[in-house]
Amino acid sequence: MDKKSKILVYIFFSLIVIVVVFTFYKFIIAKDYYIRLETTCEPTKEHCFVNECNPEEEECPADPAEGISYYKIIEEKASAIPDCSLSGEECPEIFCAEGEDCQEIFCDPETNDTGIECVDLEEFIILSEVPEDTSFENVDLTSSSTVLVE
Repeated sequence: MDKKSKILVYIFFSLIVIVVVFTFYKFIIAKDYYIRLETTCEPTKEHCFVNECNPEEEECPADPAEGISYYKIIEEKASAIPDCSLSGEECPEIFCAEGEDCQEIFCDPETNDTGIECVDLEEFIILSEVPEDTSFENVDLTSSSTVLVE
Protein backbone atom coordinates (compact mmCIF):
# COMPACT_ATOMS: atom_id res chain seq x y z
CA MET A 1 0.00 0.00 0.00
CA ASP A 2 1.25 3.42 -0.79
CA LYS A 3 1.24 6.28 1.69
CA LYS A 4 -1.96 7.95 0.34
CA SER A 5 -3.95 4.71 0.63
CA LYS A 6 -2.79 4.19 4.22
CA ILE A 7 -3.87 7.74 5.13
CA LEU A 8 -7.31 7.23 3.53
CA VAL A 9 -7.80 3.90 5.33
CA TYR A 10 -6.71 5.49 8.62
CA ILE A 11 -9.14 8.42 8.14
CA PHE A 12 -11.96 6.06 7.15
CA PHE A 13 -11.58 3.82 10.21
CA SER A 14 -11.07 6.84 12.48
CA LEU A 15 -14.40 8.27 11.29
CA ILE A 16 -16.12 4.94 11.93
CA VAL A 17 -14.72 4.82 15.48
CA ILE A 18 -15.81 8.44 16.11
CA VAL A 19 -19.36 7.71 14.90
CA VAL A 20 -19.60 4.56 17.03
CA VAL A 21 -18.34 6.38 20.14
CA PHE A 22 -20.71 9.31 19.55
CA THR A 23 -23.68 6.98 19.03
CA PHE A 24 -22.79 4.96 22.13
CA TYR A 25 -22.62 8.14 24.20
CA LYS A 26 -25.89 9.54 22.81
CA PHE A 27 -28.00 6.40 23.21
CA ILE A 28 -26.43 4.49 26.12
CA ILE A 29 -24.90 7.12 28.40
CA ALA A 30 -26.86 10.35 27.76
CA LYS A 31 -30.10 8.60 26.68
CA ASP A 32 -30.73 11.51 24.34
CA TYR A 33 -33.70 10.12 22.44
CA TYR A 34 -37.47 10.02 22.84
CA ILE A 35 -39.59 7.07 23.92
CA ARG A 36 -43.32 6.69 23.36
CA LEU A 37 -45.15 5.04 26.25
CA GLU A 38 -48.78 4.20 26.86
CA THR A 39 -50.00 5.37 30.24
CA THR A 40 -53.36 5.47 31.99
CA CYS A 41 -55.88 8.04 30.90
CA GLU A 42 -58.98 9.36 32.64
CA PRO A 43 -61.81 9.21 30.06
CA THR A 44 -63.99 11.63 32.05
CA LYS A 45 -61.34 14.38 31.73
CA GLU A 46 -59.35 13.60 28.56
CA HIS A 47 -59.80 12.23 25.04
CA CYS A 48 -58.37 8.73 25.47
CA PHE A 49 -57.43 5.85 23.22
CA VAL A 50 -59.48 2.70 23.82
CA ASN A 51 -57.92 -0.74 24.26
CA GLU A 52 -60.38 -3.63 24.20
CA CYS A 53 -59.37 -7.09 25.32
CA ASN A 54 -58.81 -9.43 22.38
CA PRO A 55 -59.59 -13.06 23.28
CA GLU A 56 -57.30 -14.29 20.49
CA GLU A 57 -54.26 -12.60 22.07
CA GLU A 58 -54.95 -12.82 25.81
CA GLU A 59 -57.37 -14.12 28.41
CA CYS A 60 -60.27 -11.69 28.84
CA PRO A 61 -62.56 -11.16 31.85
CA ALA A 62 -66.13 -12.47 31.70
CA ASP A 63 -67.56 -8.94 31.83
CA PRO A 64 -66.69 -7.15 28.57
CA ALA A 65 -66.67 -3.78 30.37
CA GLU A 66 -63.75 -4.97 32.52
CA GLY A 67 -61.76 -5.79 29.37
CA ILE A 68 -61.73 -2.16 28.24
CA SER A 69 -58.89 0.13 29.26
CA TYR A 70 -58.16 3.73 28.37
CA TYR A 71 -54.73 5.15 27.64
CA LYS A 72 -52.86 8.14 26.30
CA ILE A 73 -49.40 8.24 24.79
CA ILE A 74 -46.52 10.11 26.40
CA GLU A 75 -43.46 11.00 24.38
CA GLU A 76 -40.58 11.74 26.73
CA LYS A 77 -36.79 11.75 26.74
CA ALA A 78 -35.37 8.40 27.80
CA SER A 79 -33.18 10.10 30.40
CA ALA A 80 -36.30 11.34 32.26
CA ILE A 81 -37.91 7.90 32.50
CA PRO A 82 -36.99 5.86 35.59
CA ASP A 83 -35.17 2.58 35.05
CA CYS A 84 -37.44 -0.28 36.06
CA SER A 85 -38.46 -3.64 34.69
CA LEU A 86 -42.01 -3.71 33.35
CA SER A 87 -42.29 -7.40 34.16
CA GLY A 88 -41.04 -7.34 37.74
CA GLU A 89 -40.97 -4.16 39.77
CA GLU A 90 -43.72 -1.63 40.13
CA CYS A 91 -42.85 1.27 37.86
CA PRO A 92 -43.97 4.75 38.89
CA GLU A 93 -46.67 6.38 36.78
CA ILE A 94 -45.21 8.33 33.86
CA PHE A 95 -46.54 11.87 33.41
CA CYS A 96 -45.44 15.18 31.93
CA ALA A 97 -44.36 17.64 34.61
CA GLU A 98 -44.51 21.41 34.19
CA GLY A 99 -41.60 22.69 32.10
CA GLU A 100 -40.43 19.19 31.17
CA ASP A 101 -39.49 18.30 27.58
CA CYS A 102 -42.44 15.96 27.26
CA GLN A 103 -45.58 15.62 25.15
CA GLU A 104 -48.94 14.01 25.94
CA ILE A 105 -50.70 12.63 22.88
CA PHE A 106 -54.46 12.27 23.18
CA CYS A 107 -56.81 10.54 20.79
CA ASP A 108 -58.39 12.93 18.30
CA PRO A 109 -61.13 11.24 16.23
CA GLU A 110 -60.83 13.88 13.49
CA THR A 111 -57.10 13.41 12.89
CA ASN A 112 -56.88 9.73 13.85
CA ASP A 113 -56.11 7.91 10.61
CA THR A 114 -54.58 4.81 12.23
CA GLY A 115 -57.89 3.09 12.93
CA ILE A 116 -57.36 3.13 16.70
CA GLU A 117 -60.62 3.64 18.56
CA CYS A 118 -61.10 6.84 20.55
CA VAL A 119 -63.46 7.53 23.41
CA ASP A 120 -65.48 10.69 22.98
CA LEU A 121 -65.35 12.71 26.19
CA GLU A 122 -68.96 13.93 26.07
CA GLU A 123 -70.31 10.50 25.08
CA PHE A 124 -68.39 8.79 27.89
CA ILE A 125 -69.73 11.24 30.49
CA ILE A 126 -73.31 10.75 29.27
CA LEU A 127 -73.05 6.95 29.23
CA SER A 128 -71.36 6.78 32.62
CA GLU A 129 -74.28 8.69 34.15
CA VAL A 130 -76.93 6.29 32.75
CA PRO A 131 -78.19 3.83 35.41
CA GLU A 132 -77.32 0.20 34.65
CA ASP A 133 -80.93 -1.04 34.63
CA THR A 134 -81.97 1.51 31.99
CA SER A 135 -82.03 0.68 28.30
CA PHE A 136 -80.23 3.30 26.25
CA GLU A 137 -81.10 2.17 22.73
CA ASN A 138 -82.45 5.57 21.70
CA VAL A 139 -79.89 7.82 23.34
CA ASP A 140 -79.18 10.96 21.33
CA LEU A 141 -75.49 11.69 21.90
CA THR A 142 -75.48 14.83 19.78
CA SER A 143 -77.62 16.97 22.07
CA SER A 144 -77.13 17.99 25.66
CA SER A 145 -80.36 16.30 26.75
CA THR A 146 -80.72 12.54 26.81
CA VAL A 147 -83.94 10.65 26.06
CA LEU A 148 -84.12 7.23 27.66
CA VAL A 149 -86.59 4.55 26.58
CA GLU A 150 -87.45 1.79 29.01
